[in-house]
Amino acid sequence: MALTFCVLLAFLTLLLLPWGSETLKSQVVLVTVGEPVSMECSFQKDNSTSNPFYEILWCYRNEWRRVQQFRMTRSNRSRVYNSEGHISSILDFGRSVSFLNISAVLMNDTGPYLCYVKIGNSSPTKKVIHLLVIGQQPWAAPGDLSYSAAQGSAVTLSCDFPTDLMGNFTELFWLHKRDQSPPRLIAWHLRSSFQDENGSIGSRFQSSIDLKHQRSRLTITGLEEKDSGWYQCQRGLGELSGRQRGRGTNLTVKGSSSVLLVFLMSAVFAVIAPSLYFLYRRHVQLRRQNTVADRPHPLCGPLETTSREAIYVSTGSTEYSLLTFPGRNPAVEDVGQR
Repeated sequence: MALTFCVLLAFLTLLLLPWGSETLKSQVVLVTVGEPVSMECSFQKDNSTSNPFYEILWCYRNEWRRVQQFRMTRSNRSRVYNSEGHISSILDFGRSVSFLNISAVLMNDTGPYLCYVKIGNSSPTKKVIHLLVIGQQPWAAPGDLSYSAAQGSAVTLSCDFPTDLMGNFTELFWLHKRDQSPPRLIAWHLRSSFQDENGSIGSRFQSSIDLKHQRSRLTITGLEEKDSGWYQCQRGLGELSGRQRGRGTNLTVKGSSSVLLVFLMSAVFAVIAPSLYFLYRRHVQLRRQNTVADRPHPLCGPLETTSREAIYVSTGSTEYSLLTFPGRNPAVEDVGQR
């Protein structure tokens, strides 16, 4: 019994040995369904005079599901091709690189791909490429939100999934789309048999995930005008069925041009306001003067500031001088003292 256990343990050790325990390099590739994609895995060039044995393996989702593999010596060939279904691979000895090509990606192609390389007696190297396949669905949908924020500020966007969506958040991606440009990947949460990883395209984008409430939040700091556009999170369901995208948000970032316009309007108002106030005070002052001038005199009637005209009236041998003013009725005789 003990001998059988030791043999089994040795077999498992040899089986797991090729994968090693090195830290995996990772990469995320975004592609639309139906498009071709090529994943690249480079390795160190062998400069020895010997002809080492090459072991290049491409696995999907876990190390036991191999989709393409090369196990051979270089011989006289500089390139080797393999093909199976809609997936093909190339081993380029001269460039020290291996390619995994998919002619037209399907939704079920979403997921992590592991590239394992071992040349001769050298230590193996590994690389994980997470392939995210998105559909042709429109970005705007019922329930989506709109939000605006000032340039330089921070904003937190929330993305909720339906409560009846089955499965855990094994892969979650935040996407950003602006105008007619293709969507770009800005943040992700990855969990697979290869590794667990969270990442983003820069320090300004930070995402979190709440498995209990099936929700994810994206925080963007130092907003820029180019950050405007549609944001939505998407699950990498792979072979699982169900809705893949969560609620999206249309973000509008108020650019520096708007801020400059407000500043200029404020500056112009600051210059014009004193002049307007002065003109207003002058207008009030002139109205007060006119009001005083129009007020009737208690003895002589209305006062006028315009020029006067003398009219002489002759009655026999005596002349009278009548001072008339504009607006006065000449028919009214107002004879002064002689």
